[in-house]
Amino acid sequence: MKLKDKTMGKIKVSILLFGILFLHLSCTTDSNGDVDDTESPGDSTSAPKTLSDWEEGYLDIHAINTGKGEATFFIMPDGTTMLVDASSSLISSSETPPGFPTRPNNTKSSGQWISTYIRNTMQKFQEVKLDYIMLSHFHPDHMGGYSDDLPLSQNGDYRLSGVTEVGDEIPFDHVVDRNWPDYDYPVPLNSSRMNNYNKFLNWHIENRGATVESFNTGAKDQIVLKKSPEKYPGFEIRNIASNGKVWTGEGNDYKNTFPALDNLVQSEYPSENDCSIAFRLSYGEFDYFSGGDLNFQAEDKAPWQNIEAAVAPVIGQVDAIKANHHGTYDALSKPFLKALKPRTIVIQAWRVVQPRLATLEKIYSTESYSGAKDVFITNMTQSKKQEIQRFIERLRSTQGHVVIRVKPGGESYSVYVLDETDEKNYRVKEVYGPYSSK
Repeated sequence: MKLKDKTMGKIKVSILLFGILFLHLSCTTDSNGDVDDTESPGDSTSAPKTLSDWEEGYLDIHAINTGKGEATFFIMPDGTTMLVDASSSLISSSETPPGFPTRPNNTKSSGQWISTYIRNTMQKFQEVKLDYIMLSHFHPDHMGGYSDDLPLSQNGDYRLSGVTEVGDEIPFDHVVDRNWPDYDYPVPLNSSRMNNYNKFLNWHIENRGATVESFNTGAKDQIVLKKSPEKYPGFEIRNIASNGKVWTGEGNDYKNTFPALDNLVQSEYPSENDCSIAFRLSYGEFDYFSGGDLNFQAEDKAPWQNIEAAVAPVIGQVDAIKANHHGTYDALSKPFLKALKPRTIVIQAWRVVQPRLATLEKIYSTESYSGAKDVFITNMTQSKKQEIQRFIERLRSTQGHVVIRVKPGGESYSVYVLDETDEKNYRVKEVYGPYSSK
């Protein structure tokens, strides 16, 4: 019996050691830099304490988590800067469905936290300035909410929230939105929020020399490198879609995918989300897509309402995307995902229902596309974690700023998850990659 016991003990030890070895191998990046689909979330102990400063040649894409919507800050390879959206929804945690509290805390507004993040990230630049501000569309969680109780600007007769607050705190040169200067599609946009935005633009045009332009669908020369473009011929931002106009994939041409308004009753008009700006950023082999709140509709709806289906074929395969419409129920259809095949998906959640379970099911479905899929979410409640528990171990992160850093030339990139409660240094919680660009 003693001999048998010893033999069984050796077998158990061998099984245990094999299990440990298998787990180690399954969590290790392979030789080409790609991370296997079965990899567990990264070990934060191996992460650097803070994200190193941007250096020329790198492309940084910062998904800034304020808990109030979307804000993505770009530092391009030559130091050109762009802010896409400036979240400042006024929906509170007491409304239905609830919003998240302001991150990292409520000592500042969402717009002020965005400005703080940009200044801290650019503190070694000679000048803290935004070359471009782009608004994907005109919803509060992308441009800022409005209330007569908001602080009045010291510059002009407009109130501070989201883009108006960031634009007052950080100098900017150029604004691109979907409908300047008329703001009349699909109907006149004359809400208090839009009137406030107009006052902000006009003041900065007249007093600071800012320029404003409507998004030029199909173009690749509207958002360009400003400092040393000749050094980076492999960098390009292609305008994909806006207001239902979609690039054809040929030259700068586009087609109208929305029907003429004369053929619709007003209740059938395109929604604000449908009209979102979409673009593809390319740097060497690396490609990234951002499409505001583009979405898809049920099959019983008119085909033109499925704007994701219209843009997907001309985008092509990419490495990373900002998830459409915060990963909610009408975002990221299987055909859209199949066309883009993103390895990295960043979901900027700002209400407790985001992302939807059905959206995660689509992302991880092999019917969408096979292969590894790394999903990063900026906010998540404990109740949401319980709801999506069968996917929770596969998510790379569920809280914090998310930074995609592309190496010079665009051949590879890494993803950093930053602690948004660290108000200045943004401690690095986890690092993933390097990933080989497709």
